[in-house]
Amino acid sequence: MGECIDGVVFVSYEEEKCTVWPKKVLKFHLFDRDGNKHLAATGEDTGDAHYQYRSTKPFARYGNLECHNRKDVTAWLEMVIGESGGQGDGPHLNPDEQHPEGVYFVTYRNERAHYSDGRRCNRWYLVDQYGNSHLAVVGIERDTKDGHYNYSAEEPFSSITPLHCSNQTGVYKWLEKMITHHPGDTAAGSGMQTEQGTMQKLQL
Repeated sequence: MGECIDGVVFVSYEEEKCTVWPKKVLKFHLFDRDGNKHLAATGEDTGDAHYQYRSTKPFARYGNLECHNRKDVTAWLEMVIGESGGQGDGPHLNPDEQHPEGVYFVTYRNERAHYSDGRRCNRWYLVDQYGNSHLAVVGIERDTKDGHYNYSAEEPFSSITPLHCSNQTGVYKWLEKMITHHPGDTAAGSGMQTEQGTMQKLQL
């Protein structure tokens, strides 16, 4: 009996690369609100650097995906998230009597740093309605001057909406989902703020 996804709300997705000898395979996982991972689609190398993408059987309720274009896969995954109810205002954290609405996030900013071994690091902070910054995503270069990064969300955000990806496009999409757009916010406004200044040096 197959996996049942009735009533499951999906909030994010990740791409996984693996090899099923002799072919390369891409796996696309959707994460639900509880952080559980569901295999939604796969891509199989056809031998000419092109992939054949297909959705998995449990996700047939969202329409069968069969294509050769990765952008179509991304659009389909976003559609599944939207139709499952996973889109909308970002999360509100730590409500109390004084602030029943809790802490919500109105913008984000980016900092760059580097480790003592030469690898670079990107860090994104979510900025709440009071102007306070919360470390949300860290991207670490795989090898020195490699230019390729692994990005992941930090707690408590990773428990709410997990993030694991290898490109900044996925990071920006994740950040936008965490933003709550309220008219009259007094923080820096929506969109990214870039932190300028000296690169920080991090010790391993």
